[in-house]
Amino acid sequence: LAVGLQQLLHLSSPLIKAIDYADVQFHIDGDRAVLDDIVLEASSGDVAAFSLLGAGTFDWKTLDVDLRLRPRGGWLVISDIIGFMQDQLYEISVTGSLLDPDVGLVGLPGLTDR
Repeated sequence: LAVGLQQLLHLSSPLIKAIDYADVQFHIDGDRAVLDDIVLEASSGDVAAFSLLGAGTFDWKTLDVDLRLRPRGGWLVISDIIGFMQDQLYEISVTGSLLDPDVGLVGLPGLTDR
């Protein structure tokens, strides 16, 4: 339902089913992997029709994650404009155990990060 809503907001195709591509750039800091650049994409043919972009951390000992993700559609310019506005309103938060994470929304992320 959430992916479908994001596809509607980003004017993406409603036929996209699931994330089928992932790329994560990271570095190791003690017991943590710092996930500098996360890209999760759902494609329609050869085009990335919907994406989640973000960053976060992964703790090797506890298997806990703490991620912040921002949705993007497949239309380059339109998606960036809509995405910029959405970024001011909310982010998707993924926290807790990697085996059973809690997914939620962080309202007004620019204000709550200060």
